[in-house]
Amino acid sequence: MFKNDERYWDINLLNKWFAISSLIFLGTMVWTFIDDNDDEFKDYQKEFRKLQVSITETNLDKEIEEVQGKTDKYDEQLEEAQK
Repeated sequence: MFKNDERYWDINLLNKWFAISSLIFLGTMVWTFIDDNDDEFKDYQKEFRKLQVSITETNLDKEIEEVQGKTDKYDEQLEEAQK
């Protein structure tokens, strides 16, 4: 085996440990992505989003009904002001 006095550690040993740690890191990253995409809260989040959309739509309908009568009055005032 080649002996180099400039290095304190054996390069082949360092390469092996780097390869092992890289594989462990890769496995951990894959496990993280799989675990993150398999959560139970996503079902609750979808249901909450549906409720939030329906509440917002009903509030929008109420506001449109409230404003509908006022817009006609303001359109008439605008026409009179333009004359």
